[in-house]
Formats: sequence, C-alpha cells, structure tokens
Amino acid sequence: MARRIDSLAIALTVGATIAVAGGTAPEAGNPVTIGRYRTIHSEVLGEDRTVLVHLPEGYSATTASYPVVYMLYGDHVTTYFARAVSELDTLSSGGRIPECILIAVMNTDRYRDLLPEVRGEPTGIDDFIRFFEAELFPWVETELRTKPFRMLVGPQAGANFALYTVMARPRMFDAFIIENPFRWRGGRERLVEQAESFFSAETDRTGFVHISWRETDELETESLPYLTGFAETVESAGDADIRLVLDEVPVDGEFLVPFRIGAGLRALFDAYPFPKDLEVASLDDILGHYRALSKRYGFEVDPPERVLAARSQELIGRGRTKAAIEVLELMLERDPSSLDALWQLGNLAERGGRTAEAVAYYERMIALMGSDAGMIARRVEQLKAAIDDDDR
Repeated sequence: MARRIDSLAIALTVGATIAVAGGTAPEAGNPVTIGRYRTIHSEVLGEDRTVLVHLPEGYSATTASYPVVYMLYGDHVTTYFARAVSELDTLSSGGRIPECILIAVMNTDRYRDLLPEVRGEPTGIDDFIRFFEAELFPWVETELRTKPFRMLVGPQAGANFALYTVMARPRMFDAFIIENPFRWRGGRERLVEQAESFFSAETDRTGFVHISWRETDELETESLPYLTGFAETVESAGDADIRLVLDEVPVDGEFLVPFRIGAGLRALFDAYPFPKDLEVASLDDILGHYRALSKRYGFEVDPPERVLAARSQELIGRGRTKAAIEVLELMLERDPSSLDALWQLGNLAERGGRTAEAVAYYERMIALMGSDAGMIARRVEQLKAAIDDDDR
C-alpha cells in the first residue's frame, strides 16, 4: 500500500537556555530538542497523520535495536509527550527498564479513532487499527532499528482504543499502559461484551495490561463496577499469560488522572534491574541474567552499558582483570564511542605495562571529547614521553 512519509525539520522546543555539563553553553535562543515531527500520508484513513519521534540518547552511536513505545494523544506535547520522554530516559538510564524508541501519534478526530462507538453508532476504530498495522508499523520498523516488542500507552480516550485492541488484535501489541477505559461512556458496554466473549473463548492470549484509575467524579464512580467486572472476567479465565495490574491513584484534586507511564513501565519490567545479590565472576554471569529476561519478554534484551560498567569495576576490584576486559570489550563492541570502556581499558593497559595500547585507547577518547579532553591529552603526552625514553 503506497504511502508518503515526510520528515519535518521541526524540533520540539522549550523557551529556555541551558548549559551542557562538561561542554560549552549553547547559543542563547537555541531550542531544546526532545524529538522530531514526522508526517505519514495514510491511505487507510485518507489523511495525513503526524507522529512525534524520540530516540534513545545513544541511538546514532550504535547499531543497537530497541523496543517501541507507541503513545496516543501525541498532540499533548508539553504534558504527555514530554513526560513520556522524561520517564523513558530516566528509568532506562537508571537501569530500571530497557532503552526504548517513542512514537507518539497526534490526534485528528480522537473520538472517531479511539472510541468503539459514539451514541450507539459505529466509529472508525477499526480503520485506525488498520492504519497501525498496514502503515505505521511498517514505516517504524523499516526506518528505525526496532526489536519485536511493541507497547501502547493510552491516556484519556486512548484507553478505549487500547482495550478494544487487546481483544480485537491480541498480537498487535505486547503491553498496554492505559487509564480507566470504562470512564468514557462511548462503547463501554461493547467493551464489556467483548471481554466476556474474548476471555471465555479458547484463544491465544498473551500480554501485560496496566490500568490506572481514581475515583474523582461521577463518571469515574459510574465506571468502577465495569472496571471491577473486567478484572473479575480476566481472573475467572485463569489465564496466566495475561497479566493485569490495576493501579489506584490517590485523589489530588486534578481533573485528569495523572499520566502513569512510569508506574506502568516499572511494573512491566519489574524483573529487568540487575540483581544486587547476583555474584559476577565472568561476562557469562552477566549475560545469563539477560538471556533469562529475553525468554520472559520475548525479545532479545541487551545488557545496558551502566550495568556492564559497574560489573567491570567490581571484577577489577576483585582482581579478575581478564574477565573485566571481556566485559569492557563487549561495551566497546556495542558502542565504539563508550568513554567509560575506553577509559577503563586504557587504565588496565597502562597498569599492565602496555603503554602503546593505553595511548591508543586514550587517543580515541580525545577524538570523541574534543576540547574537553585536556586531562587525557596530558596523560598521553606523559606516556609518549616515557615511550621515547625507553627507546633511547
């Protein structure tokens, strides 16, 4: 199916100037960029659709691939999109979840696309599903380096689309992080009927569903029997492959339920953090944890750089230099620009009397760091002078 993909050179901006740690301050007035708009012409929907793309920080420096978070209500740029970027980057840098690509889909007619029905009349929800399947997924998975793991984040009416999709296309997404889908009257009865039929049938059901809710107003109170009934329907199916998490949010006076993407991601990837009590004697001990995670989540889970760096330090401290070097070399293989790996390998080479090898690692750091590499450059000069003295 033909489609047109345009890249719009529009950065998401915040009206502020920031200083970059370890570098020079950017020119006043420059934008702070957290993503990029892309326009996709959809033949299924008969219109252009805009998505916002945020890539992991190290995306361009490596050949790694990443799971993908698809988020609805992408037009809420400074709230939902910016919050999602912050949660993804903070949790992944802290080793709580894997790094992810974020694709946020902007609304055009949200009730047409996201609700199963409006005032008893059918909507375009099935066409919106086809847009994902026939146009958005193929573009994302061709243009970007992705792992076969898709998550859907559905705030507001996006929750209805998500729950409808759980049952209409069980394999379309692997995980859902949504708000209470029964708060919206548009199609809630239909969702209940769908759930009763879906969970009573002999069918292949897998996935993770995180639903946040709080009792704030009449609509929310009215929705709770539906939400409770849905949970009982899932439980009565006795399906261990569907993991449902209900997340009650404290009432705080705000009209909208807080965007709980962080809570949902932490619950989904609860097994991801590296165990503190796992004793590491070799690289294989580290990789074994991620092989187990890969089996659990159904995609190849890569060990994050921060875990490899921390474990290499532990190995060095226990005198297991050879094992530490294997870990650091894997870091460098996965990311040739890893300053941490280059620094540690340089230090180990220097301690081992392999001065020329140490100089080579440090010079690679200088090439990457530019004017911020003064201390490294001075060390290289000292090591080169020592080599010259030895050659005399």
